[in-house]
Amino acid sequence: MNYVKRAAALAMSFLLAVGTISTTVFAQDATADEQPDVAFDAERSGFNNETQRYELYFVINENTDAAEVDVEVGDYFIQMIDAHEAYLVPGDKFQADVYIENASGHTYAYQSGGLSVSTPGFGSEEELSPFVGFDGKQIPYASIAAMSTDDEVIHSLFGGSTRLQLNDLLGIYDRLAEEGYEGEDALTSYTLDYYRTKDGVDYADWADFIEQSGPSYGNDFGTVHNSIYAVPADVLETLLSQYPDMEPFVRTSGTTSDGDLRVQVLYPEAELATIHYEYYYKDLMSLGFSEEICEQMNPNSGTDFTRVHGVGDYVDTDSALYAEADAYFLSLANADALDKGETLGENGFRTAIALDGPGMGNSYMNYGFGYSNVITLSRIDTTYTVEHRYYTSTDGGAYVLDGTVLSDPISGNVGDVIAVADIEKVSEYNGNAYTWVSSEDAITLTIRAEDNHIVLEYRRDVKTTDPTDPVDPNEPQDPQTPTAPDDPETGIGDTLALWGILLGASAALAAAFGVKRKISR
Repeated sequence: MNYVKRAAALAMSFLLAVGTISTTVFAQDATADEQPDVAFDAERSGFNNETQRYELYFVINENTDAAEVDVEVGDYFIQMIDAHEAYLVPGDKFQADVYIENASGHTYAYQSGGLSVSTPGFGSEEELSPFVGFDGKQIPYASIAAMSTDDEVIHSLFGGSTRLQLNDLLGIYDRLAEEGYEGEDALTSYTLDYYRTKDGVDYADWADFIEQSGPSYGNDFGTVHNSIYAVPADVLETLLSQYPDMEPFVRTSGTTSDGDLRVQVLYPEAELATIHYEYYYKDLMSLGFSEEICEQMNPNSGTDFTRVHGVGDYVDTDSALYAEADAYFLSLANADALDKGETLGENGFRTAIALDGPGMGNSYMNYGFGYSNVITLSRIDTTYTVEHRYYTSTDGGAYVLDGTVLSDPISGNVGDVIAVADIEKVSEYNGNAYTWVSSEDAITLTIRAEDNHIVLEYRRDVKTTDPTDPVDPNEPQDPQTPTAPDDPETGIGDTLALWGILLGASAALAAAFGVKRKISR
């Protein structure tokens, strides 16, 4: 396979032109000391001549332990196109296979809502116009459409002439005043009246016109005259001195072979600038995900399907379009658990951008555009610990802590529910037996391992006994009367025999005492 490879900085936009590409860089490379969570692998990325698709490789850094990693696909896709294509024209479509590989020791997952698509963020304050687009961002001057002399409205304003000079467009407010339109929104008011007449509809205001006309308004933008004027620098300086308020709305894009400046005049009013901006991102620049969607996108004919996949249409995360793309990412292989060494998707995932052919008028010549497409992956691996605490109560007293045993970290995933009843109990401590007593029922694991701590409590009860009182040796003891043994047959014989023995002994003692007395005398 033959690849075109390029390592470059993030490029937020490139300029659409018939002939050449001019790229503007709005972000800087990471410094050598930085270790990004996700790295773009420029060596493996490029254009595959066999598949006729771009290939983009991203690697989650082996040392990252971030709770979330953001993979910026849009910037790098634009960058690859810019590196490979000689020029861009309306009707182009570009597809890419994207591979996100996990080299870290953690497990990441795509979770619902992890897709972000937006219009690009452009440079410094000086580069931003005062106009705010549908996306809530200040529109850069680079993304304001140019006035084209074969635009229906401009054409009408100048009496049907398409051979207008640069000074005609710079002096457009003089011409509007001649027609009775004055003020900062004179051109907008003229445009509204033009369509009231053309459509036969008494639009209440500009918002009513846009609501009823929608993108069809953009279809009237001219496609014959590009309205790029070749003007010597000193002549332009003289003209701008005559029309100083128009200076911010003059765009220069290089020079001709003769050294003249290539000049365009941009729409100088908020309503016109913002509707062209919205029309471009919601209808003319389309974005698709999945092989099926990307193959079906056709920017040259039957463009209705392609146009409903506008970049700007993904901004509304409650839309059906966003839900469709979100579901696609959730369905990818390894989306629920991207372990070390694995890739998101069985063969990566497919994306495509398309530039509408029929609707892309000359107002968008040298138009600065781009998009941001971030895939956020959330870390789901975590750990938890179990602490066993042992207590003893003596003679019904308070329970006193004897000691604790802490487990090694135990692996789990964020969101797992650990039921206390399922944890193996350790009921013996220091040779003593304890009884586990109930505690919390369960915990749900979070990314913060230090919060994933379970305490199991064990108790035992012991009692102490007073020693028996000692016997006083000086206290006389009652003699015990012997009991004759019972006859084994009657229970009496042994008793009578015992009594006979005792009576005989008594008689012998009495005789002995009598003999003694007689001798004493």
